Order: sequence, then C-alpha cells, then structure tokens
Amino acid sequence: MEQQKEKSERAVVLAVDGSEQSKKAFNWYMENIQRDGDHVFVLTVGDFSQKINFGILPGNYSEERLKEIIEQVQAESNKVEVMLADFVEQLRAKRIHGEAAHIPEKNVGAGICEFAEKHNASMICMGTRGLGTMRRTVLGSVSDFVVHHSRCPCIIVH
Repeated sequence: MEQQKEKSERAVVLAVDGSEQSKKAFNWYMENIQRDGDHVFVLTVGDFSQKINFGILPGNYSEERLKEIIEQVQAESNKVEVMLADFVEQLRAKRIHGEAAHIPEKNVGAGICEFAEKHNASMICMGTRGLGTMRRTVLGSVSDFVVHHSRCPCIIVH
C-alpha cells in the first residue's frame, strides 16, 4: 500500500516571485490542476545581491554603510520568507502536501529547471510577465527559458 501511494504522488514545482502573475499561476494550479497526492514545491529563485544598493564603487565601506547593506540583505530575506510562508500556508489550508524552497541562483530559469530535474518534477507551473516581443528579446524571458530547457511539461499562466 505504501509503495502504491509513493507511485501516485507527483512532484509539482510552482515557481513564484511574489508578483501578481505568480500569485495568479499559483491560484490557477490550485483550482485547475491540483490533485490528491501532489507534493508541491513552492520555489523562488534569485540572488539578494541583485536588489542591494552597493553604491557606485564597491570596495572599502564604512561601518555604517556595512550595517545598511546587512539591513538590506535581511529585509530582502524576510520578504522572501514571508512570501513563501504565505504560499505554504495556503497549501496547508487545503491539506496539500508541500514545502517552500529558495535557491540563490543568478540565472532564474536555469535554477527552476535544475530544481525540477533534481526533484523529478512531473510539471512546472509559473506565471509570465507578458513582455512584448522587443522587451522579451532585450531582457529575456524566464518562462521562455524554462519552456525550452525543462525536461518536464510546463504550464505558463498568463
């Protein structure tokens, strides 16, 4: 019986970033795709240093400036923890098995794909920012990267 339960459980990666689009994708999964036995990984990928203001010329910092940088890092870390806790709380409220994960990877798309592969995900579900063709070409698209590099099916919610 235990072996049968393990076989029926599928791993699902819900990639989130706290944006309205990622919340929409999370809710869409919950309402349309979720089934009993799913194990959901609520995943966020990103490097805090990208959001920290190190100044124009990083290098020798005063003690006061170092404290400011540490406070910024802690604030970003707290934001991520609160966001992930909120998503996990929503899973628990519906009695869905799951957990949160944060990967401090600079390449968000690659981080999502590697995590999904490592955890044998049956699918990845994520939102899209809806960039136009020109902006997507210049900036790149995480969802586009994931669709083209993932080894499992992807659901992109727009």
